Amino acid sequence: MDELLADFLAETAEILVEADRALLRLERAPDDEQTLGVIFRALHTVKGSSAFLPLPRLAALAHAAEDVLVGLREGALAVDAKLVSVLLAVVDRIRLITDGIAATGREAAGEDGALIAELGSVVRGEAAHPAAAGLPHAGAMAAATAPQSIRVGVGVIETLMALVSELVLTRNQLVQLARGREDSGLDAALQRLSSLTSDLQEGVMKTRMQPIGNAWNKLPRLVRDLSHDLSKKI
Repeated sequence: MDELLADFLAETAEILVEADRALLRLERAPDDEQTLGVIFRALHTVKGSSAFLPLPRLAALAHAAEDVLVGLREGALAVDAKLVSVLLAVVDRIRLITDGIAATGREAAGEDGALIAELGSVVRGEAAHPAAAGLPHAGAMAAATAPQSIRVGVGVIETLMALVSELVLTRNQLVQLARGREDSGLDAALQRLSSLTSDLQEGVMKTRMQPIGNAWNKLPRLVRDLSHDLSKKI
């Protein structure tokens, strides 16, 4: 698979997880400007990257969803369960398409007209609502900050782990050789080396760890969908 496409799929997977959570937050707090900004940036990023690659099916979906978010931003639409459900359906469809690309290396043909039409009907059919008055414009959305991170290949991390393990063994050998020698300078240097090696080992170990919250990311969405399907408050 092309490296650029692989990077896009990895980034989009992360974006969709955050968009899913943000949509649930927006449903609970419709006037949350920061949350709306997160959703807007997520779909805008997918749209821009899809158009560049190009992946026209994804670009069309993300563009239609972005129109709904513009309506929210401008106060022409109100956040309600129907609107959130449609946007969640878009996130699910994008995830389905990207899963197909990951499996085959190309964007499969598909029919998204009904979903795009539903997005269009949301844009045309909703009236302005006071709850939307405080929602941000583009400048406010861009100002919201996101956690900074970089993507590192597993192979690179494994190599670092192996090197750190060798460094720990070498440190231990030096400590053994220095025992019984009365050399304050050597002792100080070994103590500093030992401290740095331990810190480095801990730092590299953390790069392999995943937040435990990742295990529960799907549960809020599952509860929300069950609540709506069963017409019960959970």
